[in-house]
Amino acid sequence: PTTDLVTETTVYTIEVESVGSSCASASTSFDISLKPFEEIQTTGGSLDQEICYGSAMTPINFSGASKYNIEWSPSRPNEISPPSGNLASPTLQISGTHLNNSASTTSYTYTISLIDDADNCISSETVTGTLTFYPKEVYSISSGSPTQTVCAGGQITPIVYDLSGGFNVSSYEVDWDSTQDPAALSFVHSQTAATLTLSGTVPSSVTTTTVYTYTVTLTSEYSCTSTSTTGSITVQPVHSLVLTSNVATSDQTVCEGTAIEKITYNFGNGANDVITTGLPQGLNLQVVGQTLTISGTSTVDVSVPTTYYYTVSTVDALCTPVSK
Repeated sequence: PTTDLVTETTVYTIEVESVGSSCASASTSFDISLKPFEEIQTTGGSLDQEICYGSAMTPINFSGASKYNIEWSPSRPNEISPPSGNLASPTLQISGTHLNNSASTTSYTYTISLIDDADNCISSETVTGTLTFYPKEVYSISSGSPTQTVCAGGQITPIVYDLSGGFNVSSYEVDWDSTQDPAALSFVHSQTAATLTLSGTVPSSVTTTTVYTYTVTLTSEYSCTSTSTTGSITVQPVHSLVLTSNVATSDQTVCEGTAIEKITYNFGNGANDVITTGLPQGLNLQVVGQTLTISGTSTVDVSVPTTYYYTVSTVDALCTPVSK
């Protein structure tokens, strides 16, 4: 037997010669064809692969034979080649990009064997692998709005992120883009409900309109790409209403037909107007910028001393007004 390793059909010629002491020698020859032993060899990517949405699989290369058969189960994934069947070629490659547009992980198994040809010496072994394709990760907001405006010290409407589309892991990251994090606002992850919820109370100490902006980075369940989403919580401060005229002007005693001493109030911190109630008729009310001025002479005809109790209140569609 030969010990040579052949990679292609090789013909060896054998010559036989008889040797005698008295007669002439005789010889003959014959050929022996030695065929290579074919068996599957693999290079490139792993036989079993897990592939993220939108990513190409790592090509898997097969060699070592001349004719292959490949079968897919339960079917061939779209855009992955080659299809099921026979292939006459010295090499075979599985490659491509499959988009798993279903809502769940899908797997496809392939089996490669060699075609038994009368002229070949082949291995009966097969090669099997599984390609697992992850779906596209998605998230949504199931309740609440990521952009809210609330009054100082108030509670936000809980913002609930639905993570059931591939982001239901606890390794999320939160970054507040502000000089001071609103400590009473917090994110809570529920593995069972597949949700991430932002809830809590905003600071009560703000004196100007303050915006707290957050960024949440969600991590894929499949170790694929992460994604980020942002939101903002705007906090309106408690209204201010300050008497700026002399303290004595808020309570006055005047004779009928005599002008009152001018009364002024400044308002702010989110208050956009003021209203008054209880003032006697005839007095003038004037708002310029953030200042209310009460002046003039009452036109009320009184026969006995009469006291009028008045109230000045800030106006805002969102927060509770301040009154004095």
